[in-house]
Amino acid sequence: MLGGQQIDIRRDIFMEINQFYTQLDQLFATGQIERAEDFIQESKKQARQEQDFAALLSIINESMGYYRSIGKEDALMDAQEAMELIEKMGLTGTLHEGTTLLNAATAYRAFGKLEESGLSYQKALEIYQKELGDTDYRLAGLYNNISSLYADKEEFGKSIEALVKALAILKQNKDTEIEQAISLTNLAVSYLRNKQIEEAEQAIHQALTLFELQPGERDAHYGMALAGQAEIYYVKREYIDAIQMYSTALEEIRRCYGESLTYATALENCANICITAGYTEDAKPLLLHAMQIREAAKEK
Repeated sequence: MLGGQQIDIRRDIFMEINQFYTQLDQLFATGQIERAEDFIQESKKQARQEQDFAALLSIINESMGYYRSIGKEDALMDAQEAMELIEKMGLTGTLHEGTTLLNAATAYRAFGKLEESGLSYQKALEIYQKELGDTDYRLAGLYNNISSLYADKEEFGKSIEALVKALAILKQNKDTEIEQAISLTNLAVSYLRNKQIEEAEQAIHQALTLFELQPGERDAHYGMALAGQAEIYYVKREYIDAIQMYSTALEEIRRCYGESLTYATALENCANICITAGYTEDAKPLLLHAMQIREAAKEK
């Protein structure tokens, strides 16, 4: 799912919440990204009208992740409302708070609020360590997110340490190949930033292999792994391979995320490689497209 970590407070929660997740997944799968926003807002309104706070919390957590993914600061308002709901519902110190803190921290990080992000991740970690076993896959997900915060702060050694912890946990859980692939992609990028090229190559090779071994349609994160491989080619000055790999990555990222800020960033990265390789004319339409996406996002 494109949005945040899911919360399921009541297993007997009215069937609409399961229908919400199913319909939202269908919208993402069919590329109806803009329709997804309308659907999320309509669902929030219905939950508020019915005073179904459990459903509302679930929807807001998903909404938080959605807005974060398309670069809209509505995610920050969702984070605030979600934490207020946690207190109102008497869920302080529970796994529900931990998951909401994780989603809020990730939203804060996406919009450069690194201090708030770090505090929220730390609170989430304290709850998870208290409430979950040492090998619970949810703890691995949290370590993965914490690693991204360290990477944003350019503390790549700490980022690598967090990812190694995440992978160690995931390998002890069944059916976590996709999660392992995502962690390995992040690990490759941190290795690359830490100038550990050989380790980065090994990690991205493992990630791509895991993604490509999975049946059916490629996971949404596959495009990011392709972009990671392109960056490794770029650092090694293998520019033609980097451009070709980024072109493939762009197709995957657009398929999964639409004309989003994530896609704009990938366009800019590909353009920079083209410029470095001497293909300035090829870079111009990529940069123009990225600029148009960013301008459109500001107007929304």
